[in-house]
Amino acid sequence: MKKTWSFKKHFTISGITLLLLNIILRLILPDGSGISVGFVQGASEPTAMYINSKLPGAFMIDLFSVIIFLVMLVLYKPIKRYIERRFE
Repeated sequence: MKKTWSFKKHFTISGITLLLLNIILRLILPDGSGISVGFVQGASEPTAMYINSKLPGAFMIDLFSVIIFLVMLVLYKPIKRYIERRFE
């Protein structure tokens, strides 16, 4: 039985995979977003301000997911050739 692989089908499966990956990563990885600010003031020295921040985890998850989605779209032709050869 010959199976056809269309771009619409590939895009849909890539989108579903992206959605599931995004949900799984948000459940597994901690958020990681946060910022802390500390002030140190001394009598004989000037005031110092220390800032510590991390890139928000949600942003990294979204960036990673978009990169994976783009890679999946680039793989459309090789996947189509593989499926058409396999199910000839």
